[in-house]
Amino acid sequence: MASTLPYRDINVHASSSYYAFSSPSSPNAPTLVIDRPSGDFRLSEGKVLGAKRVSNRYVVVITKTQTMGRLRGQMVHRVVATEFLPLRDPQVRDPDEDTYLSLLKTFLKNGPMYFSYTMDLTNSFQRQAEKDLAEPLWKRADDRFFWNRFIQTDLIEYRLGASQRSSLRQSVGSHPEVDPFILPVMFGMLRITNTSVKGNPFTFALITRRSRHRGGTRYFSRGIDDKGNVSNFNETEQIVILNDDASAGMAGYAGDGFQNGRIPGNPGKEVHILSYIQTRGSVPVYWAEINTLKYTPKLQVRGVDSAVPAAKRHFDEQIKTYGDNYMVNLVNQKGREVRVKEAYEEMTRLLVSTPAENTMPSPSTEQQFHVVEPAEKHQEYDRLHYVYFDFHNETKGLRWHRAQLLLDQLHQPLLKQQYFHGVDMPGDKLGRMEVRNRQTSVVRTNCMDCLDRTNVVQSMLGRWTLTRMLIDLGFLRTGENASDDAAFEHLFRNVWADNADVVSRSYSGTGALKTDFTRTGNRTRAGMLQDLNNSCSRYLQNNFTDGPRQDAFDLFLGAYQRSGSDTTIRSENAVVNSQRFYADPPKPPDQTVLPGSQSTIKAANEPTIPDTTSTTSSPPSIPAENIPRTPPTPAEAQSSSSSSAPTSASVGTPTGSGTSSVTPSSSSGSGESSPKPKRKPRRWRRFFLSLILLTGLSYAGGKTLLRILKSENSEDDFLRMRLVQAKHIPK
Repeated sequence: MASTLPYRDINVHASSSYYAFSSPSSPNAPTLVIDRPSGDFRLSEGKVLGAKRVSNRYVVVITKTQTMGRLRGQMVHRVVATEFLPLRDPQVRDPDEDTYLSLLKTFLKNGPMYFSYTMDLTNSFQRQAEKDLAEPLWKRADDRFFWNRFIQTDLIEYRLGASQRSSLRQSVGSHPEVDPFILPVMFGMLRITNTSVKGNPFTFALITRRSRHRGGTRYFSRGIDDKGNVSNFNETEQIVILNDDASAGMAGYAGDGFQNGRIPGNPGKEVHILSYIQTRGSVPVYWAEINTLKYTPKLQVRGVDSAVPAAKRHFDEQIKTYGDNYMVNLVNQKGREVRVKEAYEEMTRLLVSTPAENTMPSPSTEQQFHVVEPAEKHQEYDRLHYVYFDFHNETKGLRWHRAQLLLDQLHQPLLKQQYFHGVDMPGDKLGRMEVRNRQTSVVRTNCMDCLDRTNVVQSMLGRWTLTRMLIDLGFLRTGENASDDAAFEHLFRNVWADNADVVSRSYSGTGALKTDFTRTGNRTRAGMLQDLNNSCSRYLQNNFTDGPRQDAFDLFLGAYQRSGSDTTIRSENAVVNSQRFYADPPKPPDQTVLPGSQSTIKAANEPTIPDTTSTTSSPPSIPAENIPRTPPTPAEAQSSSSSSAPTSASVGTPTGSGTSSVTPSSSSGSGESSPKPKRKPRRWRRFFLSLILLTGLSYAGGKTLLRILKSENSEDDFLRMRLVQAKHIPK
């Protein structure tokens, strides 16, 4: 059975009453029609479900892509530019809708998104080998990394024969003809390079997939949620392909019978695919850091017992997907981070049946490894192995070579876990592989942000495994190292440093710290100055610009949506075709004030730790964490301000002739409060706050710079820098 692949050429026919999508390379395929302004679907002349719409919806078309290269002869593309096509021509301009559109457009412009018409980028090669390749591409996709899954809800439901767009669920029969219009898009990092080691050519690729669950920015998304999803979860796959003719030919169209874009390899030579998986993710307990304009946010850690059910859901999925988990924890063992360390260790003790702990001094140092292992394996969670490594203390004073101590500690687990090795099956139309080896476990690394320290450790593990792969392939002899080839080592370091920057920008807003070590193998003063600049930029962005970025994540991923009455718009009512996004402009919760009643919505000004208790209210309300948020400014802390941006204090949009009101509540907020009159923001306070902030940063940065220049053995003081309060600044 041939696989149904997405169309790679789609023409859009626009009129005042509909948008029609057709593939010129598949003239016998039906045309998908989206009626305006209702958003109803139909194939050819068949009318489909209808529902009354009360706000505008959009078809978002990818208008420009960048070709990233080929993997096994299959082209991979990056989304570069998009265009929004409205289903309803607006008669009156809505400032709130303009704000939502601006957030989504900025998100799509800056978000690193990739797709392939013929290859499933959401799955690793090992998982691809276990899939039924006769199924449509979107059905094979890994739900965690299927980033446009939410905005395709309507089209997928229509494909499956059901719709939730009306108040009553109706079945209309499945429509497999829609499969080519559905294409999974991945969010993350991807690099493909043809290179060689000691004259042996191969394709080197690095793919990082960010989970769409609990997506968000640095201080708005921490820890774990009740469903077992952790913040900033990323899967990184390092790939080596041997005998792959990556530059020959062109991939075919979906409808011309050229299945999976297969390109003949080198005659008489097997195409070998080797890959190695690592993961990163926030510490799986309930914890948060609250922005208060201080350089170091306030840390809150809730009782570990309350997070056990959520942690079990998380590790159930991790063990099922990857096997044994070696959980490497890199947070500090002193100071504010110790609370997160202790919570993680307590969680591990609660999960494993008979925990056996061992604290071992590392060679030539006073620092220690703390290992929590099950004494005997009696249950699923005994496949968890906790390893603690105090990264900052071990590597202080520019002694970065001591990070090798962690690699020595993990030597036996790395040997045991192996890596994936598959070989192409010649003549197989679906592109199946013969599996010769499987990776049986994974190293799950974390620090506080799962960024800087994690990046350094993951690149070390990637280099060690790559050397092992090349020795097994015969490219290197036992005792040789991939880093012996200077040209390849330069490439390897820069690819991993680029990966660190991409992951960091999507979470913290700036490039990663310590990338000078990743790129050069040495800690440099120039790198320290760059880290100082990134640290200051992170402070400003995390306090003043992460709110709109978090709103954009919530809108695109469906964390913020409307529900309730017949006139409600659910932002999950959206659809994406094979190379085009189709999304509702997410609207704020329905706040129409009916005669004789008044509706208010409560929202928190700052992120709080999830509560396990459930509450009910009438009329239905939106959970605070689903409401777009922006970091509170000092003026907003003193008074409520009017703004068209979707903040936690003002997200209302008038509906019809009614009015709406949104009242911010306190962090504990248990009851509803009446609307307060809007007041103008005190702009002079913002001005003086910014002036004090910049002065303090300049003062602290100058002192740190002098310390770096005077000392040969700096201890990363810039990472421990605290904002100097205005009253401490000398006159």
